[in-house]
Amino acid sequence: MDQRARRPRGLGKQGDTVRSRWAEGPGALDTKDGIGFLHVPAMDNGEVLVKKGTDPENLNNGIAGYYTDPVKSALPWDDKGNFTLAAHRDGHGAKFHNIHKLKNGDAVVFETKDTWYVYKVYKTLPETSKFNVEVIQPVPEESGVKKPGRYITLTTCTPVYTSKYRYIVWGELERTEKVDKDRTKLSRTALSDGAPPNPRATGDERPRHGRRTPAPRAPSAPATGAEHPRHGCRTPPVP
Repeated sequence: MDQRARRPRGLGKQGDTVRSRWAEGPGALDTKDGIGFLHVPAMDNGEVLVKKGTDPENLNNGIAGYYTDPVKSALPWDDKGNFTLAAHRDGHGAKFHNIHKLKNGDAVVFETKDTWYVYKVYKTLPETSKFNVEVIQPVPEESGVKKPGRYITLTTCTPVYTSKYRYIVWGELERTEKVDKDRTKLSRTALSDGAPPNPRATGDERPRHGRRTPAPRAPSAPATGAEHPRHGCRTPPVP
């Protein structure tokens, strides 16, 4: 079985818990159960639950985690900062297995209870040291930017089935869109259409060049192939 087909038990239930809490109405941010869902059409990996922390016990549940150390991640709704995420490349759901398919201009969408955060990829780094923490700085200068902004950084192991180096993808927030009540409840079905419905971007949030950046397609059927051993890949580039 391909490692991408290994779906950790309870993964769907974790996402359902978050959506159920959203349906209950206003409440405090629950970082334990998850803060939202990542959608990356180019990776064709469906929705990815995002939780606090990048320790192996967390990532092994088939989710993505945002960094708390060695450099604390910003969150999408912060005015400035870098929303830095890690997930496994193989095994344990392998949510970033297809990270190499991301190209400049591709959409990376983060969904919260009431907002779509639509980022656009502007730089990739196919290989760097696992100890390189500069890639997750609030202003990730290795990506070519020099000023504070609203960035997102995806990190995972490379080459596939090893944990020798790290693969990095950077994006910048292009716009936000409000999520109406029905959109939240029907997100899994609606996402299969390929784009967030009811876009309401206005003013500075209106899509550039009249371009509508889609949310992801539904995931394709799991691939099959020779089974590969797990290597205990620790995704975060920590010292």
